[in-house]
Amino acid sequence: KSTGQTVLLQAAREVKHFDGVVGVAEGSDLQIRTYLRADRYAVFPDSLRDIDAQLVLLREKKVLYIIDTTENPYFTKLIEQRGELFEEIAIFKTRWGDDTATLYYVVY
Repeated sequence: KSTGQTVLLQAAREVKHFDGVVGVAEGSDLQIRTYLRADRYAVFPDSLRDIDAQLVLLREKKVLYIIDTTENPYFTKLIEQRGELFEEIAIFKTRWGDDTATLYYVVY
């Protein structure tokens, strides 16, 4: 669990220098709050797994970046099915485990 938090913190530290709203899965928001103000992130509820509904919420919240993790692959299905909408910016890893966090730019 701690390696998952470590990679989320790394991604949050990176994205704090960018302008725009960051989308994160419910349960990942605590780590994001370390670096971003509440108006800089949107929390996606765990119950919202339908990719069309996720896309609607991305647009409603004006999300420009998302962070997807191996610990909680919330956005993975959306990225796999609508890959043209996402540009990978960076992958964050730790030497203490296999968890990763990937930061994506959302293309509108």
